[in-house]
Amino acid sequence: MVQLIDHSSINRAGFGQAQMKGFLAGWLNLLRRRPNDLLSFRGVQHILRLYNRIDRGLQYIDLDLIVGSVGRTHDFSRGFYPRDSVSEARWESVNRLFYSAGLPPIEVYKVSDVYFVVDGHHRVSVCRSNETEFIEAYVTEFHSPISINNYDDLNSISNKLRQSRKSSTHLVLT
Repeated sequence: MVQLIDHSSINRAGFGQAQMKGFLAGWLNLLRRRPNDLLSFRGVQHILRLYNRIDRGLQYIDLDLIVGSVGRTHDFSRGFYPRDSVSEARWESVNRLFYSAGLPPIEVYKVSDVYFVVDGHHRVSVCRSNETEFIEAYVTEFHSPISINNYDDLNSISNKLRQSRKSSTHLVLT
């Protein structure tokens, strides 16, 4: 469980504050030409043909490396800030749990160096909004033929795969 020791000195993030952070982060991403939408695991799975997986068990993972979702890509921004489609009441109830009892582990898929949330989207959002660095997660890893980082989108992943295939099929004649 993710728990904080001294709750009195922490600025508690609320839903509105989290949405405002998301709005500002969206503008910053636009200026930096970085993606602001969550990566679709299904899209990445289709491009990379990911099917073989390994259970890696319970781990602490870096929240900055969570860049995608299995099925909820439109509910949260790339920074996991809530969008309008997210229930404020549900988000606030998870936020209260964060400060009282702690949060149970989430479930993620790992591809290369990044993670996709299977279960626990609100928990990730609350932890990000409260500036937590790590979260407990049950990790299932898929082998990737290329390296993926937290700034990649589906186009850059497709281009990396194409480049990887070109370089691996290039023959040197002597």
